[in-house]
Amino acid sequence: MRKRLRSERLTIEIATREAAALAAAALFVAHPLFRDHQLFASYIAHGGEFDVAPVVREIWQARKKCYLPVLSVETPGVLQFVAYEQDTELETNRYHILEPEFNLANEVAAAELQVVLVPLTAFNREGFRLGSGGGFYDKTFAFLREKNGPAKPLLIGVGFAQQEVVELPHDEWDVKLDGVLTERELVMF
Repeated sequence: MRKRLRSERLTIEIATREAAALAAAALFVAHPLFRDHQLFASYIAHGGEFDVAPVVREIWQARKKCYLPVLSVETPGVLQFVAYEQDTELETNRYHILEPEFNLANEVAAAELQVVLVPLTAFNREGFRLGSGGGFYDKTFAFLREKNGPAKPLLIGVGFAQQEVVELPHDEWDVKLDGVLTERELVMF
């Protein structure tokens, strides 16, 4: 399923991708989610993922904080989040994904973030997502599954409307999305 959906995602034309990214950014900044929060985490699109660069530019323009995930050197399979500004230099990690150099002074704990934009391969209206298969976001935000755990950060999946499916396989360790942003809507579950 993941392989098929990734292949379908790669067939989306560049002009359609660019228009979708701008439309999603407009929806995002018009939503109270953007207005009411200051600490955002995003990602750098890779392998046909939905481009969130216009959203990041809006975060910077509004003088809010933006962070990017970095592969943890301390805990394999977990992400750490480092400040991302317009002049931040990026380097390629072992998965060929751009990320800032890890710097403890620029790190924020995952639990301190308010809104996290999460890449996806597919999603459904129950809040489940199909990611890239590494489980990085599920491991990093496992604390959100605890009964008495924090309500934040809010996890917002980002993808093309055509990536919505009715049913998705899921496991008990999957961390559900709080909402999804596409070129058509920002919907909270």
